[in-house]
Parts: sequence; C-alpha cells; structure tokens
Amino acid sequence: MRRVIPIGVLCLAVGFLAGYATSSPTAVAAQGQAAQGQAAQGETGGLALGPAAARIQDGKAYVISMDDVKKRFPPADKTGTVAPSNISTNLGWDPMYSLVVMRRPYMDPPVKSPNTGNMVRWADAEMHEQKAQLYVVISGTGQVTLGGKSPKEHKPVINGQHSGEPLGTAEGATIHRVKAGDIVVIPTYAWHQAQADPGQTLTYMKVDIMTPRLMP
Repeated sequence: MRRVIPIGVLCLAVGFLAGYATSSPTAVAAQGQAAQGQAAQGETGGLALGPAAARIQDGKAYVISMDDVKKRFPPADKTGTVAPSNISTNLGWDPMYSLVVMRRPYMDPPVKSPNTGNMVRWADAEMHEQKAQLYVVISGTGQVTLGGKSPKEHKPVINGQHSGEPLGTAEGATIHRVKAGDIVVIPTYAWHQAQADPGQTLTYMKVDIMTPRLMP
C-alpha cells in the first residue's frame, strides 16, 4: 500500500507539470480561508491539512493551472512578507498527502529567525522523519541545498520535523541550481534548504507524502 501512494502522488506532480506546459485555463480548485504569514517561518511537522473544500476526493480528478497559481500567489517582498489574502495556499490534501504553494524569498535586509533569533536571509534548513517531499518549481531562481547535516539543530523536534542552521558543502551537503520546471525529490531523513537568489522568490508546489516509519 505504501508503494502505491507515492506513485499516485508522483502522477499528480506530473499532471501539474503538464498544466504548466499547456498553460491550461482551468481554475485552481476551490479554496477556503488562508493561513499565510512570514515566508521566513518553517513548516509544521505534519501534513498541512487544508480547508474542507480543498480535500481531494476519490474519483474526482482535476487540473491545476500554472498561470492561475502565479496570478494568485505573487512573490513575497524583500522581508519575506506575502500580501494579505483569503486564498489558501493548500491546493489539495488527503490524510496521506497534500499540495501546498510555498514562497521562499531572499530576505534583504535579513530578518530574525523564529528558532534562533539570528539574522537570516532564508528560512531554516529542515529534515523530516515522517514524510517525503517533492518540490515542483513554479518561478524564481536559486538553489536547493540537499543532504549532509545541519551544523546546529534547533529544539524542539515537532512531529518528526527537525530544523537547523543553514546547510553547506562543509556539512556534506550538495548544492543544486533550480529554476521553473525543475523537480526536487526529498526522501525522509534528508536535510534540505531552499535558498533564493538575491532579489528572487523561489515559488514551488510542495507535495508532502506521509511515510511514517521508525528511524533506520
């Protein structure tokens, strides 16, 4: 059963890319109230369960228009703040997976990290014990730093999510340049951090896939 779910979600991501390639006019699925805030904030540990109207129903497929997503979710400003909106960033969810629009800006000037109080230009690095993730980059340029280990982890660990100081090659991480259309695959227990270029906001569809398991 666990093998079937990730394959189904990957098909959703491929369908999302197909909408990008064809610029489909189909509207984004119905949304409820938003939970938008500072782009500098990290994720919650579990799935981002969205409004009831966005719950994915068996037998009801749909297409997400990339043009509509770009229109509804403009880039964050330089401090990482997104414009007030009543549109949910959760475009669909199920108890085992969810589709969420994320905006990760380069913050200029730096802002205070909610975890450490340090002045930072990107949201903290993260690692998840209970979920894998796919990023489908929508717009912006930058890099995604993957692997290795954060030089300093923050406490507490919430629902299997770890957060920590920025990743770099000195900590065993690998730097990957990303742009619109690229897909980033992040399995459980892999450290990762999205780092936008100066003046840019990396906007991407984040597909969370619940894979509860014990630490290997």
